[in-house]
Amino acid sequence: MHLFPQSVLNHVSQQLPFLVFPIYYHSSILGGLFMAHRLLKMPAGVVTMALRNVFFLTLEIKIRAYYFTLMLN
Repeated sequence: MHLFPQSVLNHVSQQLPFLVFPIYYHSSILGGLFMAHRLLKMPAGVVTMALRNVFFLTLEIKIRAYYFTLMLN
């Protein structure tokens, strides 16, 4: 729940060019921009998901080891 304002601001900042550019540019240019945005965003999402999975697995192992040492003491 505490991430809601950050999430909204992130979404608005990513969509803002697509709301402002139609005022100044033709729709064909906007379509090209939209396609380029999608093509560049896709590989970044794949890399992010892979890193997230590795990071969370490593974090989980460290947390379990920490709690295990607490239980032994």
